[in-house]
Amino acid sequence: MFAEEKHFLQSLPQEPFRNYQHGKRTVHIDSRVEVDVAYYGAPPGWFGRQVDVQWDLMYVRLLDLRTGLLLREHLQQKRGRLRVRPQDRPRRKLQHTMRPDIGAEGAPQASYLLSGAPWNNADGVSGVETA
Repeated sequence: MFAEEKHFLQSLPQEPFRNYQHGKRTVHIDSRVEVDVAYYGAPPGWFGRQVDVQWDLMYVRLLDLRTGLLLREHLQQKRGRLRVRPQDRPRRKLQHTMRPDIGAEGAPQASYLLSGAPWNNADGVSGVETA
């Protein structure tokens, strides 16, 4: 019986069958999606839209919720890490994002609103007492 079926059999695939977890995520303002406390880049312009997400121990896949088309496929990252394709990164950074001491309108941030005397505790941590 095996000899009769042998010519119909195919070789086993090189990779094992992938068992993906599934979910829906909203693309954040920075064009990233959070999956298992790691962040993955979505295509530019997808802010606020929902995407279908499939992930396993090796890959994270972002799919268009309406059409099911693959938007991005990333390698799985460690917790807290980020994976973004180089072409999805902004070509230039805005000036106010490069200078943390400058606010959105070009003025120094409102540190002068704090009132009170500076203090240091026994561990060397310093701060300003606020009213």
